[in-house]
Amino acid sequence: MNSSIVLIPDLEVLRTEDLTVLETGHTSSLILLKKMKKEDREIALNPTQFRKVGSTKFIDLRTLDETDEEVYNTVYYKEVPVVTGNMDETLIVTYSPKYKAYQRRIRDRQIEHAEKIINTPGRKRKGKKSE
Repeated sequence: MNSSIVLIPDLEVLRTEDLTVLETGHTSSLILLKKMKKEDREIALNPTQFRKVGSTKFIDLRTLDETDEEVYNTVYYKEVPVVTGNMDETLIVTYSPKYKAYQRRIRDRQIEHAEKIINTPGRKRKGKKSE
């Protein structure tokens, strides 16, 4: 039996256009990165052997110039064969420089907000009061 595994870091990441990957006629599963076995997670996170859609050339993500608009707007992927028991599966790992930048902006804003709260004297903080 053939099936595909689509690796996503968080269920909120899944967008409508991602679902086209799942409509291949094979059984598909979604796996959260943090739920994977350590060995499989290390293979998935290895920045080598990615490809652009429609290309057979392998790309090392560390060599990408993410300031280039074409690179920034491209989604890269790699397929990792996984054999579990009598089932052959393919792990599909994707990387998007654009989504990486989006996540970085969110994280930076959260840090700025936390620093502002910490550095504002006299500001009341929400939470439980200690007795």
